[in-house]
Amino acid sequence: MSSKWTYRHGLVTRARFIPKRSDSHELTMTPVSSQDVARVAFHSHHNNWHYDLLMLDHLKANNRVWAARRVAADADFFKRLDRQQAPEYLWIGCSDSRVPANEIVDLAPGELFVHRNVANLAPPQDANYLSVLQYAVDALKVKHVIVVGHYGCGGVSAAMSGTHLSLVEHWLFPIREVAHLHRDELEAISDQHARLNRLCELNVIRQVKNVTSALTVGDAWARGQELRIHGWIYSLGSGLVTDLEVTTERPEDIARLASA
Repeated sequence: MSSKWTYRHGLVTRARFIPKRSDSHELTMTPVSSQDVARVAFHSHHNNWHYDLLMLDHLKANNRVWAARRVAADADFFKRLDRQQAPEYLWIGCSDSRVPANEIVDLAPGELFVHRNVANLAPPQDANYLSVLQYAVDALKVKHVIVVGHYGCGGVSAAMSGTHLSLVEHWLFPIREVAHLHRDELEAISDQHARLNRLCELNVIRQVKNVTSALTVGDAWARGQELRIHGWIYSLGSGLVTDLEVTTERPEDIARLASA
């Protein structure tokens, strides 16, 4: 039996891990004395590295509880994941921590291939995104690519305001291009919040156009591979996604997105 100390939100707890079998541990929380609290608080205050280690121990404890819960519900869950992944979907979404891809669509690990970046962009010159797209389409044979933005996106907001964030500002330049292209529509929206949300939608539509135009996608369609590109927007306030109805499934569909 081993113990781990955890200091979080001003509270100290001790997690004891009791081995039950080779692939599972039981987690029990035990009270601690005032002396223990003082000892951990002292080390946390005087040794930043020690405090950081305590925080990581908390995450490791969470991992063990999560893994044990998975195995309890399905003994072969991780064995199947270890053998292969066969997702039908590629999710291109924002890095925002409030937009967890798998949870939003209630899919388990292994069922959704995910690429995330600031403001859910799919730039034609970005090797990272293009590599993910190629692997998803050519190797995993996904049937759907879903570009998912979200209302109130901080990246889109920064692009609108012209906030100077060095590399991030350069990354967000394509959104300013979209805003310029649709400036008449956006300027006609008096409410700033509504204007931001509309630009979030327009950004998704532009990224759908980018994905549709990618060589990898064109080659897949040319060889008869089933593949659809979708554009969704997620609401942080309701937890719901809205289909922007810009799905493409053949090269000719890009004409519908000509003004994006």
